[in-house]
Amino acid sequence: NGNEYTRHGTYTEPLIEQVYINASRKTHGDETFKCEFPGLTVHPVWGMFAYSPDGEATQEGQKFLVEFKAPVRDALYKPKIAGEANIPAYYRSQIQFGMWLLDLPCCDFTVYTKSSMRTERYARDDTYIEWMLGKIFPFYFNRYLPCLVAKEQGWLPEGAFNAEEYCVVEKVTPRDYLNLKKFQ
Repeated sequence: NGNEYTRHGTYTEPLIEQVYINASRKTHGDETFKCEFPGLTVHPVWGMFAYSPDGEATQEGQKFLVEFKAPVRDALYKPKIAGEANIPAYYRSQIQFGMWLLDLPCCDFTVYTKSSMRTERYARDDTYIEWMLGKIFPFYFNRYLPCLVAKEQGWLPEGAFNAEEYCVVEKVTPRDYLNLKKFQ
C-alpha cells in the first residue's frame, strides 16, 4: 500500500531495473556485468540492523550496491551547491548505511524519470559512516530499545511510547540497556 511516493517507486522499480541492467550490460558487456536482488540482509553482528538493497551488482569481479529512485515529480536531483553530488542528504545516508551493512566499496545510484535516467557511482565514505553510526547506536540503545522494553513490559501510560519523558535513560551500553531511569 504505502503512500503516493512508495507506490510510484514500487510500480516503477521493475522498469528501472531492466533499463539499468540493459544499459550497464551495453556499457560493460554481458560477461562482466551481473545484478542480483538479495532482498533483506541482516547485519551479521548487529542483528537489529538490516538493509534491503535494490540490487547488488558485480562488474569485473567487484561487487557494489545498487539503489534506484524514481521521483514522483519526474525530475533528476540537482545539487543544492554547485559542484556537490547530485544526491539528497537522506539518500546519502541510506546508501552509506547500505555499503556499511553489506560491506561494499561503492554504490550505483540510479535516478529514473519518464524522460531520462542517470547513474552515478558513489564511493563508500568511512568517515561519514563512522559519524552516522555514532548517532545510530546511541539512539538505538539509549532511546529506542528502552522505550520498546518499557512498552512491552506495560510500564508506559497508554499512548506514551513516543513521549521522551518516559524513555529517557542515562548513558546506556548494550549490557545495561534495561536500566531505565524512571522504572527502577
